Amino acid sequence: KASDLSVNGRRATFFLDDAIVHLGTDFDLRHAEPTLTNVEQRASSGQPTTYATSSGTRTLEPGQSVRDSAIRWVWHEGVGYLPPDHGETVVQDVIQPGQPERQVFSIYADHGN
Repeated sequence: KASDLSVNGRRATFFLDDAIVHLGTDFDLRHAEPTLTNVEQRASSGQPTTYATSSGTRTLEPGQSVRDSAIRWVWHEGVGYLPPDHGETVVQDVIQPGQPERQVFSIYADHGN
């Protein structure tokens, strides 16, 4: 049924002078599949990524990925990100298959089922 696959909620995007802010609230997930929120996905030049958790600042090298519910912020190639504060945040800078293969940086939140 289509009603079993719906996601309802409220979201807004604000464009400020030096930032883009995406806000979301009241999400109601009505299906058994994982729900992901994409924060960023773009070509990477292969620079290391810095991120912070409740236990300190860490570095993610190209070709690596990390999944952690305690990620508070991410800094990659001059851009800072504040991921959603619920669910697990996944940060990766990996080679994506295709023609041509390319290094891709991405951040997304996994809200679960």
